[in-house]
Amino acid sequence: MLRRTLALWLAATLEPLRSPLAWLGLLSLAACVPLLVLVFGEGEAPARAWLARSIVVEVLRWLLPLGALAGAAFAIRPSLRSGWAALPARRAEWFFAVSAASFCLMFVCALCFVAGAALSLAALGEAGNLEQSREAASFTHTARAQGGETVFIWPGTAETLEFEFVNAGLPPDIKGAFEFEIAWTRASAPERDVPFSVTLVGERTVEAATRVEARRRASFAAPNPGGESFKVLCRATDPALTVGMKRASCRIEGSRPGPLASLGWLLMLSLAGAALCASVALCVRALATAPTAALAGLLLLVALTLLPALSPGDFASRKRRQDVERQAESEASTLQQLAVLASRLPRLMEPADFERFMAGRAAGGEDARGALLRLLIAAGLLPAGALMFGRRQIA
Repeated sequence: MLRRTLALWLAATLEPLRSPLAWLGLLSLAACVPLLVLVFGEGEAPARAWLARSIVVEVLRWLLPLGALAGAAFAIRPSLRSGWAALPARRAEWFFAVSAASFCLMFVCALCFVAGAALSLAALGEAGNLEQSREAASFTHTARAQGGETVFIWPGTAETLEFEFVNAGLPPDIKGAFEFEIAWTRASAPERDVPFSVTLVGERTVEAATRVEARRRASFAAPNPGGESFKVLCRATDPALTVGMKRASCRIEGSRPGPLASLGWLLMLSLAGAALCASVALCVRALATAPTAALAGLLLLVALTLLPALSPGDFASRKRRQDVERQAESEASTLQQLAVLASRLPRLMEPADFERFMAGRAAGGEDARGALLRLLIAAGLLPAGALMFGRRQIA
């Protein structure tokens, strides 16, 4: 049984590769990112690097799962050419082999695309490298308002947020960034671009210079305060805004490694999500037509990507105000309650690593458990689909 399945898998894998158009398609995938950056990239190297990273993120997050579920739905097509007539009693083995071959081809296509992206970023030199950030070793605060992991400090008080970093290996000039949330106190209109001050406390105390980088993101720079470790203290300075952060909100710039490791990690995340969509399409294909199977995979993709991001328009602001002002929860409509329940669905792929990569930072391994779980579910669905396909009556 195993030998027959391996032989069928090898034949199904090599059959598409015999066509010259298949190799042309693989070369096109490898040259996709370099050509798009060359044609549409304008400005200096950082702008072209951002374009390359954006293309990689959009393809791996959306196009690869779509292509995987569409290809898997139409991969199971019994025909004389694929040896169907010679194996009337081996349908389960044939189904399993063709499914495994479709996964292998999906991996080859994704690998060619990522290889081209890596070459494109490597050609940009230093601009194509990623920022390896160091997160705080500990996080303490003196704030009274807290909503989950996020802590809010009130302006005009002595409340502080304290991030402690180990000083080993840091340069003489410290550079870092903050990602923060704000809530309007209704006292007045906002006055400052960065609504908080930053102080570094080590062997000596240093005031840091802050600068706005993007919406709810700011950077800071200061001389190294010395010591084995130092603290980064934040105080709210704008009387109109409260400032909320969590432990991962503050980071310090470290080394700038190449993009290859992060691209490999994003490839694994994307393949795990695409394999889950493809497995669902294959299981439905075992009992239904190819368009029905493609529709089932598309519904799973939509459910695990759009629904978790669905929430009422004022949900975030109401939640922040509730956390800051400690007010009772207001009544929500039935539609808002359903949206909140939908937002708690597991995601097909966690967006944190993709957003971090698109912002020029190295992707980490925070979602390793989720990716492994998706791969295990995808692998567990294949035997079930093979069993159902073996019992199906096909003329």
